[in-house]
Amino acid sequence: MRQPITYLLHLSHPLIAGTHQNRHYIGFTYDLPQRLAMHHAGKGARFTQVAVERGSSLELARTWEGGRATEQRLKRQKNAKRFCPICRCFDL
Repeated sequence: MRQPITYLLHLSHPLIAGTHQNRHYIGFTYDLPQRLAMHHAGKGARFTQVAVERGSSLELARTWEGGRATEQRLKRQKNAKRFCPICRCFDL
């Protein structure tokens, strides 16, 4: 059986909703290559579907071992940028 993996996607362009700008998506899966293919095809989570429709590219930024509990723990922190090595490169 495959182990669950939690992943962070970095969007090339932020999605803007009101005063919020979202540039990251955190999810989990048992089959990362298949799930990434779904996201890139615009058939993943609604958030990534909209991002792809608006012309944003998705880049796998980071992974963690663990499934739903890990995903929820990271999402509750509401600060995915802090975990993103791509964003940290721009903050230097």
